[in-house]
Amino acid sequence: MIRLSSPAHRLLICLVLAVTTLAAGCTAPSPTTPATPTLAPLAQIALNYQTQNDLIAARAALAGLGLTDPAIAVAELAQQEAAAGRTDTARALAELAGALQATPTVEDPDATEPSPTATEAPPTETATPEPRGFELVSRERVCERKIGSALLEVYTQDSTGGQIGGFEVQVNWNGGSDRFFTGLKPDIGPGYGDFQMEPGVSYLVRLAAWPQIVADDVISEACATETTSYPGGVRLVFRQAADAP
Repeated sequence: MIRLSSPAHRLLICLVLAVTTLAAGCTAPSPTTPATPTLAPLAQIALNYQTQNDLIAARAALAGLGLTDPAIAVAELAQQEAAAGRTDTARALAELAGALQATPTVEDPDATEPSPTATEAPPTETATPEPRGFELVSRERVCERKIGSALLEVYTQDSTGGQIGGFEVQVNWNGGSDRFFTGLKPDIGPGYGDFQMEPGVSYLVRLAAWPQIVADDVISEACATETTSYPGGVRLVFRQAADAP
């Protein structure tokens, strides 16, 4: 049996206890890493807007998130959701992005609608349109050097010609298919969307919800100047029919 009565042994024990206590006391718990700001609130706000058509409430909810540019943030998330294949969420976000871009920002949303009718359907120009039929009203070749690529541009409009976003566009070609949404590039237009074509490939383009309205044989044709040539684009405009149900 080891005897620990000598001063040296007692000193050793004290040192061991001191070091152990110090280590336990100084080992602070790992600081909690701030949670990465979640984008879930944006998606929920968009889904609420899609079902309630209350842009005032959506703006108020977005204001509470402290976003620098809500329309851009919503559009970026819509692109991410579309790329991930979450079509329903992407469509709701695209609709909200288009509505935010199409209507002016209100400084104080609560002050603009003090009456109990604030939750009623907003005016026609700010409401997300009800599902209605569309027509292909314009198809044109685009030769713009500032674009300079085989770009398919699609615009979706209401029956008066105002741009509205949130519509899924399907693109099919021999051996492939893709899709995109209008309203995700509000800097260009609230009803604008685009797709990069390959020169010489024939595409079939339609709105997902109205597949019977088709732009077929969409092809990038070469544009030429006196000194050079470059791939041209195509611009399609889908407009809601005025007498659609």
